[in-house]
Amino acid sequence: MRRMITVNKARTDRWKREDEAPRLKEKAPTLASLRLELEEYSEGHSIVGTRRVTLVVVDHAAALFEIPCSDSKCEEGGHEVTREVLAALSKQPSRFEFESGCHGYLGQRPCGRTLKVIGQAEYKKAP
Repeated sequence: MRRMITVNKARTDRWKREDEAPRLKEKAPTLASLRLELEEYSEGHSIVGTRRVTLVVVDHAAALFEIPCSDSKCEEGGHEVTREVLAALSKQPSRFEFESGCHGYLGQRPCGRTLKVIGQAEYKKAP
């Protein structure tokens, strides 16, 4: 029960941060579309079932990219990758990629999962 309350509070807190964050279209005004491929790794090996694709709705999205750790036993973990995504978008690449280590814990030891992010972006053409 305690775990469920903690997860629900974390989710509610994240939604609040998203509501309060600047909008993505303000931070990356020429961005037309953004697709993020996400996959978690442990000790260099892909973790089955963690690959997912997120299609970002640029006109409505927050300029906040917090990805929860998918390990149900990880406490206070996840990946805060806003800075990396916005830095990449500021250079207007059609593709970018980076990795982020989970900052959570499994009991007393660090989670150790790594999130690989591959972004594909399209930009508005200049008039």
